[in-house]
Amino acid sequence: MTKSVTASVVAALALSGLTSCHVTADFGDDDGHSGSSSTAVSTVQKLPYTDTDPVLISAAVGKYDDITAALYDQVFDTTNAGRPTPRKAKTQASEDNVQDAIESVRAGKNTLVLVCAGDLLNYLDKNAASKVLDQMKKNVRQGKAPGNTIGKVWEKIAESLPSDISVTDASNAQCSTETETRNASSDTPEDEVTLPQNIVPVYLKPTMSTEDRRSLTWVSGNLGSTRDLDKLYKKAESAPADRVAKNYLQSQGLAFSKED
Repeated sequence: MTKSVTASVVAALALSGLTSCHVTADFGDDDGHSGSSSTAVSTVQKLPYTDTDPVLISAAVGKYDDITAALYDQVFDTTNAGRPTPRKAKTQASEDNVQDAIESVRAGKNTLVLVCAGDLLNYLDKNAASKVLDQMKKNVRQGKAPGNTIGKVWEKIAESLPSDISVTDASNAQCSTETETRNASSDTPEDEVTLPQNIVPVYLKPTMSTEDRRSLTWVSGNLGSTRDLDKLYKKAESAPADRVAKNYLQSQGLAFSKED
């Protein structure tokens, strides 16, 4: 797949007792979760896209934009990551922020975007995001761990999603954002607390089949940490991101439809 310049399912969230960000999705064919209409997002256009059209992929995850988009792009050319046949996909220009990314999906510019979980919740429901963060800080002040916050973030995202878009499982890898800089100058442990920014795929509902959603979850589940993603990012500084992504997916046991 060539990179160009230029998301059904809401996860059936098994939130209680989660010890990592990985949430198990229900891959039935029913897009039963309608979500609540978010006041943060404009009314979606009626679009012709289906799960047979090429997947248009963009990212808003900081410096990891290119390699992250390439990973989710390349998986569509495989034949054993939850899918029997390949599907055309291409990466597009990165989006500046989560708002632009979500609006681009709802307008049909992209059909799949990779965004940061905390940013997504803050965009969809600022009040919910603030409550989760306040509880995390309270826990830290009391000498406790912040808590199972990714589970809570997923719960609130599910309650806030517009009816026409959905998400699959988040990766354990997190975005690279200005949060890193803010935390470096924090004075107290409480100041260092931020919402989890795990990378999450968001797609326009008509565009992803059951097999497609399984492929997205395969990538999220096999990208085990931010350290793993950073290693790929550094490799992509001296080699094409799509080649680095393909080599990584092959090393994880994926078969591609054809060899370059």
